[in-house]
Amino acid sequence: MACRQLEPPRTVGKCRPAGFTLVELLVVIAIIGILVSLLLPAIQSARESARRSQCSNHMRQLGMAVKTHVATKRHFPPATSYHSPRHNVVNYILPYVEQAAVYEALDLSKDWNSTENLPYTKVTLPFLVCPTAPGGRQYVSDYAACTRIAKNDGFGPLVEAGLVASRGGDKNRKWEGLLQHRLRIVDGVLKEYRITMAHVRDGLSNTILLFEIGGRPDHYQDGVLVTAGATKDGRWASHDSYFVIDKHCHEGQLVNCTNREEVYSFHTGGAVFVFGDASVHFLSETIDPEAFVSLLTRDAGDVPPTL
Repeated sequence: MACRQLEPPRTVGKCRPAGFTLVELLVVIAIIGILVSLLLPAIQSARESARRSQCSNHMRQLGMAVKTHVATKRHFPPATSYHSPRHNVVNYILPYVEQAAVYEALDLSKDWNSTENLPYTKVTLPFLVCPTAPGGRQYVSDYAACTRIAKNDGFGPLVEAGLVASRGGDKNRKWEGLLQHRLRIVDGVLKEYRITMAHVRDGLSNTILLFEIGGRPDHYQDGVLVTAGATKDGRWASHDSYFVIDKHCHEGQLVNCTNREEVYSFHTGGAVFVFGDASVHFLSETIDPEAFVSLLTRDAGDVPPTL
Protein backbone atom coordinates (compact mmCIF):
# COMPACT_ATOMS: atom_id res chain seq x y z
CA MET A 1 0.00 0.00 0.00
CA ALA A 2 1.45 3.30 -1.08
CA CYS A 3 2.12 5.89 1.59
CA ARG A 4 0.15 9.08 1.30
CA GLN A 5 2.28 12.22 1.32
CA LEU A 6 1.10 14.74 3.79
CA GLU A 7 0.72 18.31 2.56
CA PRO A 8 1.82 21.22 4.75
CA PRO A 9 -1.07 23.02 6.43
CA ARG A 10 -2.44 25.94 4.51
CA THR A 11 -2.32 29.37 6.10
CA VAL A 12 -5.62 31.12 6.10
CA GLY A 13 -3.95 34.60 6.16
CA LYS A 14 -0.85 36.42 7.29
CA CYS A 15 -0.92 39.15 9.97
CA ARG A 16 0.52 42.45 8.72
CA PRO A 17 3.22 43.82 11.00
CA ALA A 18 2.17 46.96 12.98
CA GLY A 19 3.49 50.41 11.92
CA PHE A 20 3.59 52.76 8.91
CA THR A 21 5.40 52.41 5.69
CA LEU A 22 7.95 55.02 4.66
CA VAL A 23 5.56 56.41 2.06
CA GLU A 24 2.81 56.82 4.64
CA LEU A 25 5.17 58.64 7.00
CA LEU A 26 6.26 60.99 4.24
CA VAL A 27 2.66 61.75 3.39
CA VAL A 28 1.83 62.53 7.04
CA ILE A 29 4.90 64.77 7.37
CA ALA A 30 3.94 66.62 4.19
CA ILE A 31 0.40 67.19 5.46
CA ILE A 32 1.71 68.49 8.81
CA GLY A 33 4.08 70.84 6.97
CA ILE A 34 1.23 72.22 4.87
CA LEU A 35 -0.93 72.79 7.97
CA VAL A 36 1.91 74.56 9.79
CA SER A 37 2.59 76.80 6.78
CA LEU A 38 -1.10 77.72 6.71
CA LEU A 39 -1.45 78.31 10.45
CA LEU A 40 1.86 80.09 11.15
CA PRO A 41 0.90 83.43 9.55
CA ALA A 42 -2.38 83.39 11.46
CA ILE A 43 -0.55 82.69 14.73
CA GLN A 44 1.98 85.44 14.06
CA SER A 45 -0.81 87.85 13.15
CA ALA A 46 -2.64 87.02 16.39
CA ARG A 47 0.53 87.59 18.40
CA GLU A 48 1.17 90.94 16.73
CA SER A 49 -2.45 91.92 17.29
CA ALA A 50 -2.00 91.20 21.00
CA ARG A 51 1.26 93.16 21.10
CA ARG A 52 -0.28 96.11 19.30
CA SER A 53 -3.21 96.05 21.71
CA GLN A 54 -0.78 96.15 24.63
CA CYS A 55 1.10 99.01 22.98
CA SER A 56 -2.20 100.88 22.59
CA ASN A 57 -2.96 100.31 26.26
CA HIS A 58 0.42 101.78 27.20
CA MET A 59 -0.28 104.90 25.17
CA ARG A 60 -3.80 105.22 26.54
CA GLN A 61 -2.34 105.03 30.04
CA LEU A 62 0.04 107.88 29.18
CA GLY A 63 -2.78 109.89 27.64
CA MET A 64 -4.91 109.52 30.75
CA ALA A 65 -1.94 110.54 32.91
CA VAL A 66 -1.54 113.74 30.90
CA LYS A 67 -5.27 114.47 31.24
CA THR A 68 -4.96 114.07 35.01
CA HIS A 69 -1.94 116.37 35.04
CA VAL A 70 -3.92 119.01 33.13
CA ALA A 71 -6.87 118.68 35.51
CA THR A 72 -4.53 119.05 38.49
CA LYS A 73 -2.05 121.67 37.28
CA ARG A 74 -4.24 123.52 34.74
CA HIS A 75 -1.61 123.17 32.02
CA PHE A 76 0.00 120.44 29.93
CA PRO A 77 3.25 118.90 31.12
CA PRO A 78 6.24 120.19 29.14
CA ALA A 79 7.78 118.04 26.44
CA THR A 80 11.32 118.99 27.42
CA SER A 81 13.64 121.78 28.39
CA TYR A 82 17.09 122.60 27.13
CA HIS A 83 17.56 124.89 30.11
CA SER A 84 18.19 123.52 33.59
CA PRO A 85 16.52 121.85 35.30
CA ARG A 86 16.30 119.46 32.33
CA HIS A 87 13.50 116.89 32.31
CA ASN A 88 11.06 115.08 30.03
CA VAL A 89 7.26 114.92 29.88
CA VAL A 90 7.30 111.44 31.44
CA ASN A 91 9.02 112.75 34.57
CA TYR A 92 6.12 115.11 35.30
CA ILE A 93 3.35 112.53 34.90
CA LEU A 94 4.92 109.73 36.97
CA PRO A 95 2.45 110.16 39.86
CA TYR A 96 -0.43 109.49 37.45
CA VAL A 97 1.00 106.22 36.08
CA GLU A 98 1.42 104.57 39.49
CA GLN A 99 5.04 105.66 39.81
CA ALA A 100 4.65 108.02 42.76
CA ALA A 101 7.66 106.51 44.54
CA VAL A 102 9.97 107.33 41.61
CA TYR A 103 8.46 110.80 41.26
CA GLU A 104 8.92 111.59 44.96
CA ALA A 105 12.52 110.40 44.83
CA LEU A 106 13.34 112.73 41.91
CA ASP A 107 14.58 116.24 42.56
CA LEU A 108 12.95 118.22 39.76
CA SER A 109 15.07 121.25 40.63
CA LYS A 110 18.08 119.37 39.23
CA ASP A 111 18.73 117.73 35.85
CA TRP A 112 17.38 114.24 35.25
CA ASN A 113 20.92 112.81 35.03
CA SER A 114 22.35 114.63 38.02
CA THR A 115 24.17 112.61 40.65
CA GLU A 116 21.11 112.80 42.88
CA ASN A 117 18.59 111.76 40.21
CA LEU A 118 20.45 109.18 38.13
CA PRO A 119 19.80 106.24 40.52
CA TYR A 120 16.05 106.80 40.11
CA THR A 121 15.99 107.42 36.35
CA LYS A 122 18.25 104.47 35.61
CA VAL A 123 15.37 102.00 35.79
CA THR A 124 13.22 100.37 33.13
CA LEU A 125 9.51 101.21 33.19
CA PRO A 126 7.68 98.45 31.27
CA PHE A 127 4.71 100.61 30.24
CA LEU A 128 7.10 102.80 28.21
CA VAL A 129 8.30 99.92 26.03
CA CYS A 130 6.24 98.71 23.08
CA PRO A 131 6.21 94.87 23.06
CA THR A 132 6.54 94.84 19.26
CA ALA A 133 9.83 96.76 19.41
CA PRO A 134 13.14 94.89 19.87
CA GLY A 135 13.87 93.73 23.41
CA GLY A 136 17.05 93.90 25.43
CA ARG A 137 17.06 97.70 25.77
CA GLN A 138 17.24 99.42 29.14
CA TYR A 139 15.79 102.62 30.60
CA VAL A 140 14.17 103.60 27.28
CA SER A 141 10.83 104.91 26.11
CA ASP A 142 9.30 104.00 22.75
CA TYR A 143 6.88 106.92 23.16
CA ALA A 144 7.81 110.58 22.96
CA ALA A 145 6.57 114.10 22.27
CA CYS A 146 7.11 115.80 18.92
CA THR A 147 7.38 119.52 19.54
CA ARG A 148 7.10 120.74 15.94
CA ILE A 149 7.74 120.27 12.25
CA ALA A 150 10.96 121.87 11.02
CA LYS A 151 9.79 123.41 7.77
CA ASN A 152 13.19 124.79 6.75
CA ASP A 153 14.94 121.43 6.99
CA GLY A 154 14.11 118.24 5.10
CA PHE A 155 10.37 118.94 5.31
CA GLY A 156 10.56 121.96 3.03
CA PRO A 157 10.31 120.04 -0.28
CA LEU A 158 6.86 118.72 0.71
CA VAL A 159 5.64 122.29 1.08
CA GLU A 160 7.27 123.33 -2.19
CA ALA A 161 5.66 120.37 -3.97
CA GLY A 162 2.24 121.33 -2.64
CA LEU A 163 1.86 118.10 -0.65
CA VAL A 164 1.63 120.08 2.59
CA ALA A 165 0.07 123.53 2.94
CA SER A 166 2.35 126.25 4.29
CA ARG A 167 1.67 127.31 7.84
CA GLY A 168 3.99 130.31 7.88
CA GLY A 169 7.67 130.60 8.69
CA ASP A 170 9.75 127.87 10.26
CA LYS A 171 9.26 129.15 13.82
CA ASN A 172 5.55 129.89 13.43
CA ARG A 173 3.50 128.32 16.22
CA LYS A 174 1.22 126.80 13.55
CA TRP A 175 3.92 124.18 12.96
CA GLU A 176 4.00 123.27 16.66
CA GLY A 177 2.66 120.17 18.35
CA LEU A 178 0.68 119.98 21.57
CA LEU A 179 3.59 119.68 24.03
CA GLN A 180 6.31 122.31 24.10
CA HIS A 181 9.52 123.26 25.88
CA ARG A 182 9.11 124.17 29.55
CA LEU A 183 11.32 127.24 29.34
CA ARG A 184 11.77 129.68 26.47
CA ILE A 185 13.81 132.78 25.87
CA VAL A 186 11.40 135.65 25.14
CA ASP A 187 12.92 139.06 24.41
CA GLY A 188 16.21 137.88 25.87
CA VAL A 189 14.60 136.66 29.11
CA LEU A 190 14.21 133.02 30.14
CA LYS A 191 10.53 132.51 30.88
CA GLU A 192 8.23 129.72 31.94
CA TYR A 193 6.17 128.55 28.96
CA ARG A 194 3.00 126.59 29.56
CA ILE A 195 0.46 125.20 27.12
CA THR A 196 -3.11 125.28 28.40
CA MET A 197 -6.36 123.97 26.98
CA ALA A 198 -6.96 127.40 25.44
CA HIS A 199 -3.87 127.02 23.27
CA VAL A 200 -5.19 123.84 21.59
CA ARG A 201 -7.54 125.60 19.18
CA ASP A 202 -7.68 122.68 16.76
CA GLY A 203 -9.26 120.49 19.46
CA LEU A 204 -7.86 117.77 21.69
CA SER A 205 -9.51 114.99 19.68
CA ASN A 206 -7.84 116.35 16.54
CA THR A 207 -4.33 116.78 17.95
CA ILE A 208 -1.76 114.06 18.56
CA LEU A 209 -0.29 114.07 22.06
CA LEU A 210 2.43 111.39 21.98
CA PHE A 211 4.05 109.42 19.18
CA GLU A 212 5.82 106.12 18.72
CA ILE A 213 9.56 106.37 18.10
CA GLY A 214 10.59 102.79 18.79
CA GLY A 215 13.90 100.98 18.85
CA ARG A 216 16.14 103.69 20.28
CA PRO A 217 19.04 103.95 21.02
CA ASP A 218 19.64 101.76 17.94
CA HIS A 219 19.14 103.35 14.52
CA TYR A 220 16.53 101.66 12.31
CA GLN A 221 15.50 102.60 8.80
CA ASP A 222 12.73 100.96 6.74
CA GLY A 223 12.63 98.06 9.19
CA VAL A 224 16.36 97.38 9.06
CA LEU A 225 18.91 97.91 11.83
CA VAL A 226 21.45 100.39 10.50
CA THR A 227 23.69 101.10 13.48
CA ALA A 228 23.50 100.09 17.12
CA GLY A 229 23.44 102.96 19.60
CA ALA A 230 23.44 105.64 16.90
CA THR A 231 20.34 107.71 17.77
CA LYS A 232 19.53 109.95 20.71
CA ASP A 233 19.66 107.65 23.69
CA GLY A 234 15.87 107.50 24.09
CA ARG A 235 16.09 107.33 27.88
CA TRP A 236 12.61 107.91 29.30
CA ALA A 237 13.79 110.62 31.69
CA SER A 238 16.12 112.44 29.29
CA HIS A 239 15.31 115.98 28.16
CA ASP A 240 16.65 114.84 24.78
CA SER A 241 13.99 112.16 24.31
CA TYR A 242 11.62 114.44 22.39
CA PHE A 243 11.97 114.92 18.63
CA VAL A 244 11.29 117.29 15.74
CA ILE A 245 10.01 116.04 12.38
CA ASP A 246 12.25 117.13 9.53
CA LYS A 247 12.51 114.06 7.27
CA HIS A 248 10.34 112.00 4.97
CA CYS A 249 10.76 109.06 2.61
CA HIS A 250 9.12 107.53 -0.46
CA GLU A 251 7.92 110.90 -1.80
CA GLY A 252 5.84 111.99 1.15
CA GLN A 253 5.77 109.20 3.75
CA LEU A 254 6.18 110.54 7.29
CA VAL A 255 5.70 107.37 9.35
CA ASN A 256 8.07 104.40 9.69
CA CYS A 257 10.90 105.88 7.63
CA THR A 258 13.54 106.06 10.36
CA ASN A 259 13.66 106.34 14.14
CA ARG A 260 16.32 109.02 13.94
CA GLU A 261 14.18 112.02 14.94
CA GLU A 262 11.03 110.70 13.21
CA VAL A 263 7.84 108.74 13.94
CA TYR A 264 8.74 105.06 13.88
CA SER A 265 7.17 101.80 14.99
CA PHE A 266 7.67 98.08 14.43
CA HIS A 267 3.99 97.45 13.68
CA THR A 268 3.17 96.43 10.15
CA GLY A 269 1.75 99.23 8.06
CA GLY A 270 1.57 102.08 10.56
CA ALA A 271 2.01 103.31 14.12
CA VAL A 272 -0.01 103.90 17.29
CA PHE A 273 -0.76 107.45 18.45
CA VAL A 274 -2.48 108.87 21.52
CA PHE A 275 -4.40 112.11 21.09
CA GLY A 276 -5.01 114.99 23.45
CA ASP A 277 -8.31 113.52 24.61
CA ALA A 278 -6.50 110.23 25.48
CA SER A 279 -8.07 108.40 22.53
CA VAL A 280 -5.73 105.99 20.75
CA HIS A 281 -5.58 105.51 16.99
CA PHE A 282 -3.54 103.39 14.62
CA LEU A 283 -2.60 105.52 11.61
CA SER A 284 -1.38 104.07 8.33
CA GLU A 285 2.21 104.80 7.33
CA THR A 286 0.82 105.93 3.99
CA ILE A 287 -1.35 108.64 5.55
CA ASP A 288 -1.52 111.75 3.40
CA PRO A 289 1.21 114.17 4.59
CA GLU A 290 -1.18 117.12 4.81
CA ALA A 291 -3.60 115.04 6.88
CA PHE A 292 -0.76 113.99 9.18
CA VAL A 293 0.44 117.57 9.69
CA SER A 294 -3.09 118.72 10.49
CA LEU A 295 -3.26 116.07 13.24
CA LEU A 296 0.14 117.03 14.64
CA THR A 297 -0.37 120.79 14.90
CA ARG A 298 -2.43 122.22 17.76
CA ASP A 299 -3.26 125.68 16.44
CA ALA A 300 -3.07 125.79 12.65
CA GLY A 301 -6.77 126.29 11.99
CA ASP A 302 -6.81 123.40 9.51
CA VAL A 303 -9.47 120.77 8.95
CA PRO A 304 -8.35 117.40 10.35
CA PRO A 305 -9.14 114.15 8.52
CA THR A 306 -11.83 111.77 9.71
CA LEU A 307 -10.26 108.95 11.71
